[in-house]
Parts: sequence; structure tokens; C-alpha cells
Amino acid sequence: MPNGELNTEFLEFPAMVYPGMFDRELQATISFSGQEITVIVSSDDVVLEGMPPQDTGSVGKLIVSLVDANDRGFLIDLPGEPLGASRRFRIPKRELREALSSVG
Repeated sequence: MPNGELNTEFLEFPAMVYPGMFDRELQATISFSGQEITVIVSSDDVVLEGMPPQDTGSVGKLIVSLVDANDRGFLIDLPGEPLGASRRFRIPKRELREALSSVG
């Protein structure tokens, strides 16, 4: 890119959001391809739909970075620290479209 700026797109992926141990920390869990991934994130990395997160979970969205898109699907990077998983995942196109279409 001539201007030297990083071209990054962000997506809001449906998630269940739970309180974290600290004031600005949250846990967010996303589900795709039959797996659940939980990340420890800043409150800046989620969009809540209403009340603050409850211990039973609150509906929200996790802001993820779109790295690449091709015929195999979308490559995303998760924010924060994933629990027992990588930060980068490939999500099949159909699943990402379904997840994003469920976001109102």
C-alpha cells in the first residue's frame, strides 16, 4: 500500500460474554465448526446487547480481525488471550455468513 497504512477489517462475531476477574476484563465464547473458543479480552473487544455481562452469560459480539478471505473460507484473528487455542482460525464461508446474518 502506498500510504503505509495497515488495511484491517473488523467483524462483529456473535458471542456469549461473561464477567472477567478484573474491571475491564471479560470472557467471550464463540462457536463455529462444532467447537467453542473462549478468549480473555478487554471490554473494548466486545459489543454488548443490553446489560453488563452476567455469570450465566450475556449475548454480545466479539470484534475479530479479518485476515484473509478465499474459496476455503475466512481467516480471522481473535483479540485477547485464547484459552487453550490459537488466535487464528479459518471459518468456512457458509458458517461465517450464517453467523453474521444472525447479528441484528
